[in-house]
Amino acid sequence: MAGASGRRLLLATAVVIVVFLLYFFVSNISSSHISVENISYTSTSKAMAVYATIRNTGFSTACIIGVEVVEPGSLSASLHETVEEGGVVSMRKIDRICLGPFETVDLAPGGLHIMIMPVGGVDIGDVIERYNMIRLRLILDGMEPIEFNVYLR
Repeated sequence: MAGASGRRLLLATAVVIVVFLLYFFVSNISSSHISVENISYTSTSKAMAVYATIRNTGFSTACIIGVEVVEPGSLSASLHETVEEGGVVSMRKIDRICLGPFETVDLAPGGLHIMIMPVGGVDIGDVIERYNMIRLRLILDGMEPIEFNVYLR
């Protein structure tokens, strides 16, 4: 009898541990574990590059699969990287930026960044003069999006 009751206790303990681990890992797949800090920008009259530190403090990989301008509506945004090929430096659009568990990625000059472009002939300089901020939304694969502000003053 003690053997059967010991096995039941062991099985019940194993079930509780598995349920706890499932809850822990599923609840950790959340955009609340992603933070955007140290936000800055540079601009020309035609475009703006946004830089930031993005941190993943969760136990799961998080992938940024897009970026949108929430406001003002006269701008569009995309993920970019700066590359050098044959001594020529250029920028190209990228599809995603992934952060492993507890990883930090710096969006910085000469590397990864968010490119802001005008829609319909708007001058970026006019946007900077007219608005105090640009609100951006990071689109995350399988997670809720994250919004943050780029202050223009």
